[in-house]
Amino acid sequence: MPADCGISSPPTSMTPVERSGTSCDLGDVAGVFPTDRRHPSTTRWTSLLTRLSVLTLAVLMTTGCTSQETTTGPATGADAVSDTRQSHLGDEGIAVIKSTGAARLDLQDHAIAASEVGVEEGRMGPIIGSPSGPVIDLTLVGPRGEDTVETSVFGVLFDTDGSGLSVTWTTSYDAGEGLSALRAERRRWGLRASDLQFLAEDVQWGGEVDRVLGPSVAQSGLVVSTTARFGRRDVLQFEVLLSDAYYTPKALAQIERGEIP
Repeated sequence: MPADCGISSPPTSMTPVERSGTSCDLGDVAGVFPTDRRHPSTTRWTSLLTRLSVLTLAVLMTTGCTSQETTTGPATGADAVSDTRQSHLGDEGIAVIKSTGAARLDLQDHAIAASEVGVEEGRMGPIIGSPSGPVIDLTLVGPRGEDTVETSVFGVLFDTDGSGLSVTWTTSYDAGEGLSALRAERRRWGLRASDLQFLAEDVQWGGEVDRVLGPSVAQSGLVVSTTARFGRRDVLQFEVLLSDAYYTPKALAQIERGEIP
């Protein structure tokens, strides 16, 4: 296996804990990715990167790292490998993200191309950072504005043609704090009060909680699927969905009504 964990096709096995300290290609960490990439309405909330992040979250919930969300100004990077609108995600670009603690993705057209951000053809995309690593300010530029979140690990998934499928990151809180954090950020992510109420009822039952909230339309105009996993730690996973199928006027109206397009 190359030192940078990048490969061109998924392997047959994976050991996520061993990879947690590196910036790896999604194919290396994911292991058994499904080969069919169906329409979002048929996959529901089982997208490739969501499945991958279940593995990442298993590592995250065993660490002591806590990353909190915040809204800040735009992130900046070195001119050598990133321009004013887009961080590069090749090896040099990842090195800049690590050294500056900042990344910026232009998703104004809910699209990101592997060729534009330095990702080699055939790669699924990078996981940048690690669950126990330093905080990265990740700025996402959407159709209606930009938003900056703090996370220690995020991933970008590309289709076989190099088009972007999703951007995912996680935030971690002490047990019992995740629900309050979501309530405070309800308008930011366009979360419905009814979804939060269902989540609160799950929490009241006790034990571990695993619930998907969404999709929803964030204030930035991006369509986001939010997953709450509460147990020894409260972990929130956010996935920006980039398929055109989510961004038609009809689909956006359905999402805002609480329907799946």
